[in-house]
Amino acid sequence: MENQSIEEKYGRQAAEAEAKAKTAESQIAAFQKKYALEKVFNAAGGRTDAADGVSFFDMFSEQLSSRFTLESDGSITVIDRQGDPVLDSETGKRISPEEYISSFKIHPVYGTFFKGVKGSGAGLAYGGTDANGQPVEDLGGLSTNELFMKAFGT
Repeated sequence: MENQSIEEKYGRQAAEAEAKAKTAESQIAAFQKKYALEKVFNAAGGRTDAADGVSFFDMFSEQLSSRFTLESDGSITVIDRQGDPVLDSETGKRISPEEYISSFKIHPVYGTFFKGVKGSGAGLAYGGTDANGQPVEDLGGLSTNELFMKAFGT
């Protein structure tokens, strides 16, 4: 009888410890995923400022982190709603997290989460979106002739 109660006691303690360990592992994995995602977001030109304790990355992550999975090597992979890697329709290769996140620069809402890429000269727009969330073209890489053609449509 006494042995049975001792086994039950340690059995419960072992089960509790195992549950705590699994919870800790899942929390660590969530932090690792968030860290990897934030590195890619920042490398893609994501805005790093925050207000009232909320950053642009926090909002981006809240909406889109389910589109990524953490790999065993600490990297992240873009996945679809079924959990399968997203493939480029032209090459058949996996879309990189950098490509996927950068694709949001022209999004009317998510585009405001990224720093603008400055053009050359006053009055030229930047890549991403303007203050009203409207997509704007990056003119920084165009030659003088190309800029003239864009401005005057000739």
